[in-house]
Amino acid sequence: MRTHKHWCSGAFSLTAMALVFPVPSAYAQDDATEPGLIEEVVVTATRRAASVQDISLSVTAVTGAQLENIGADNIQDYYRIIPNMAVVDRGPGGRQYSIRGISSGIVSQGAATVGVYIDEMPISATGFQPDLSVYDLERVEVLRGPQGTLFGEGSLGGTVRMITPSPSTEGFDADISLDFSSTSEGGNNSAVNGMVNLPLSDNAALRFIGYYRDLDGFIDRVPNPVGIDFDFGAAIGAPGAFQPLLNTGPISGEEDINGEQTTGGRLSLLWMPTDDLEVKLSYLDQQSEFDGRNVENAALGELESNFILDERVDDDLDLTNLTITYDLGWASLLSSTSVYDRERTIVADTNFLGLSLPIPVQLAGTATVTTELQDQVSQELRLTSSSDGRVNWTVGAFYLDKDNGFEQIVVDEFDYFVNWTNIFFESIVGFFPSPPFPITSPNQILDQTGSNEETQFAFYGEVDYQLNDAWTATVGARYYDYEKTDSIVNNDINIVGLGLSDGTFDADDSGTNLKFGLSYNPPETDWLVYASASEGFRIGGTNQAPGIPEENVTYGPDSLWNYEFGAKATLADGRLQINSALYYVDWSDIQLSLPFGFSFAVANAGEARIIGAEIEVVARPTENWDLAFAIGVNDGELTEDAPGADNPANPNPGFDGDRLPGTPDINASISAQRNFTLAGNDAFLRFDYTYTGDSTTTFNESSVRGGGESSFFELDSYSLLNLRFGVDFDRWRGTIFVDNATDELAELLTDNAAFVTRTTRNRPRTVGVKLQYDF
Repeated sequence: MRTHKHWCSGAFSLTAMALVFPVPSAYAQDDATEPGLIEEVVVTATRRAASVQDISLSVTAVTGAQLENIGADNIQDYYRIIPNMAVVDRGPGGRQYSIRGISSGIVSQGAATVGVYIDEMPISATGFQPDLSVYDLERVEVLRGPQGTLFGEGSLGGTVRMITPSPSTEGFDADISLDFSSTSEGGNNSAVNGMVNLPLSDNAALRFIGYYRDLDGFIDRVPNPVGIDFDFGAAIGAPGAFQPLLNTGPISGEEDINGEQTTGGRLSLLWMPTDDLEVKLSYLDQQSEFDGRNVENAALGELESNFILDERVDDDLDLTNLTITYDLGWASLLSSTSVYDRERTIVADTNFLGLSLPIPVQLAGTATVTTELQDQVSQELRLTSSSDGRVNWTVGAFYLDKDNGFEQIVVDEFDYFVNWTNIFFESIVGFFPSPPFPITSPNQILDQTGSNEETQFAFYGEVDYQLNDAWTATVGARYYDYEKTDSIVNNDINIVGLGLSDGTFDADDSGTNLKFGLSYNPPETDWLVYASASEGFRIGGTNQAPGIPEENVTYGPDSLWNYEFGAKATLADGRLQINSALYYVDWSDIQLSLPFGFSFAVANAGEARIIGAEIEVVARPTENWDLAFAIGVNDGELTEDAPGADNPANPNPGFDGDRLPGTPDINASISAQRNFTLAGNDAFLRFDYTYTGDSTTTFNESSVRGGGESSFFELDSYSLLNLRFGVDFDRWRGTIFVDNATDELAELLTDNAAFVTRTTRNRPRTVGVKLQYDF
């Protein structure tokens, strides 16, 4: 707590400095690219192009050049430099994002709290967000705070936008890069990325990128020479003559079981038939195969696992978007049509999962195989004013149609359970009916399928009115309406005593989100002060997991109000920028994933408040130095007891004053880059340091999972250090890098939802070289 108060005090002091610091002179944006000045970054976070320093919104923009400088490959490589952004990490293909502590908890169920876009295409996913490559991005924009008017449902905590470069008709361009590296406690890694921009005519162009990544694992499976013995008859109390003793046989060890292979490509076609009309068609395909997850068994030690089966994850993603923009003169009309297809298969070793008998029964050799299908079509029409007058506005309509589904199979990989059942039936009833129950395959224990259908539409608008030369008022609103139908079918007789039943459940709601803002930006100055009140929401839904109490089968939407006061300043004649924000969040009907028996379900868990601050400082004291510092401080807690907190049977009671789970209280980053000349060539030396504070997995130590074992864990804070050195040789660039230079094994997540305590780890120290060539 002492550290937390120290960071809070510093953050609020810096914010106050940003508000009162005298500005020596005006900063000409046209000169931003002069040597020694900080480059201006133009974003479209408000649905119109504007400098980050000119918009009354807490937003971080990471340019493509910055992503390259820090060696970012996906969101895992840059999110820690974003104040108050966090990731609940179950390894590749199993990540969920949060901003400003607005989190679904550590188990991903229900709608996301952070909206994710690539260009104009929404790609937010129910459950785990897609891990897209950031190769060949123009920039990433992270909008903090609810974006309930312009971006709508799912942007409860904020929005992440990945902006790709448009194909250019100016001329041919291409580049290629090769990465080679080695990971401590693991093996060798390689990656190749390439881009080609090809003009087709004076008004058409094509841009193609391709990438491939092959990462070796660093988790080892510990051998068990004697295997696992299990006396099934004794477990159910059968007489001694009917006690079959089964043994898995020796379990072999294996090194580096969590390798990864990702292949992807993006194709963009730009056509401009007239000066006023622009058509852009883009397609992205990414296929990832993870041999296992970067998860260790906490009882064994660091980077060691004793799971019998390979916990594979296959994640295939197809994105198609057609964006048409027409300049009407007085306004710009945009149409964005998107198709999102994703298939994700997860194999989880569940040999530690027990049956619902008076005593736990270990199902040695069983796996839960879950296949998720996500099909989504969306259409947005938006009209944005082009006037230079006192009034600027944006209005639009949005439609979304989701048709998702899943199949979950519990499979007995080695027929142990089937053999036990056969012996038991034959011993007790004197004969063995063949088969004793209808099953799809001889080693299948359970088969469930489900569908999730959702239709959503919205109308929105936002107006900026310049009251005078210094003051601007903002008003926004969004009306939404959604309907959901979820169904579940048990395809086989329930032979494991879970009490499953088929069912169809409906949920629907409608409402309006509001936004109000006021900003002060005097002419001929380089500072901006703003205050805003904005609303965000997330749709409700249903729970289909087994054993859920009837009152928790459905849950409603949650919503929040965010009250924010911020300041932005450009100082020292364009060599220093300080952006800051203070905020207070009032969150109602919080959706959290809570344990119910051996299942998790979403429940509305009462009220909460979040208080926080963010500071970002960028400096270029000379043309050879680039410095940056950022910090986010976040304090969230319940302001009333969650429903059912006083029930002794409640597996996760939440009480007034309990800390909100799933996000750290602090994150901070420092980076420095020195640019210099080496043997007549441009060179750079860079370090990036990040700090992530501690967090918790549930409200308090009273939380338990099925079986009565505590499900409360406190995740330790950790620091990561990356080093890079590079030299440019005409068209070539060579870079030597050391990621996680201190070889920190961070505790990204610890939980025991599957009856065994698992800890997710980051990649250990990785040393490598990168070669790039521009054609």
